[in-house]
Amino acid sequence: MASPNIDPTFPFFALPPELRDEVYRHLFWIYPDHRCHIIRSPPGWGVLSRNAFEINKRSYSSPKDDAPYRPREPGIPTLTKQRVHLESARDFLAILHANKTVYEETVRIFYSEAFFVTYDDMSEMTLFLKRIGPRRRKLIRRLGIPFSSPAVKGGIGGSPTLEPLVDQLLHSTHIETIEIRAHGPKIKEYMYRSVIQGLVQNRIVEDHRSREVDIRQYDPVALSGIPHLLRLRFLPQLVIVCRMSFLICYGRDLEWLEDFANRRWAGSRRRTTVTFSDVPEMPGPD
Repeated sequence: MASPNIDPTFPFFALPPELRDEVYRHLFWIYPDHRCHIIRSPPGWGVLSRNAFEINKRSYSSPKDDAPYRPREPGIPTLTKQRVHLESARDFLAILHANKTVYEETVRIFYSEAFFVTYDDMSEMTLFLKRIGPRRRKLIRRLGIPFSSPAVKGGIGGSPTLEPLVDQLLHSTHIETIEIRAHGPKIKEYMYRSVIQGLVQNRIVEDHRSREVDIRQYDPVALSGIPHLLRLRFLPQLVIVCRMSFLICYGRDLEWLEDFANRRWAGSRRRTTVTFSDVPEMPGPD
């Protein structure tokens, strides 16, 4: 008995648009607790794969005795991330080249629903926004960048201000959340070292080991040049992720953030919600 002819292909476009969107979300690892980190491709990936997407799952985990950095108070959970996927940007977005319909649907889902993040340098986010072009840029709703300042730039490098990044978002109408992360054991270390080095060079202090300098006066008023955000059409939410003991030292920055939350955007009654996400204070290595 001859077997009937069976079409081996799945009628994907027979699915309702809502189900196709769910497939795309799973393909791009778009979940509430996941972040899409924009990184440079590891060595050996070739010149055609200069950038990669690293998908991390963020969670709060209990401290472990063998952890290299432990909270000062036992039992306080720490913010951690776990890599769940790493792929070159070219391969990660290969489905965009399937056909025109798939392109239109996947571009919309990926760029409007992924939470894009950069690690140590906000200029990496600026470069990413430049590369993707104005059409995709307008779709982006959520992004996260690291805290920076002239002092931190002296130790880590990169851009100390939000101005170039905001330039890329001026015509974006879908931005919902910008997250600024000011945590990690190196923040205060680099700020202190770079400030002291500058003071020594200008002969304000004689010894680079001096601990009598209050570095707070050298930190920017308004973290990372946040006032540049006022140039956007509208920003519904600004999230500051930091150790509150770090932020509370800068009263003028807190005052500015309060004013920012209370102001009304031009031509409307809309206001920005400013939220703070506390990260437990953790000691450096012995």
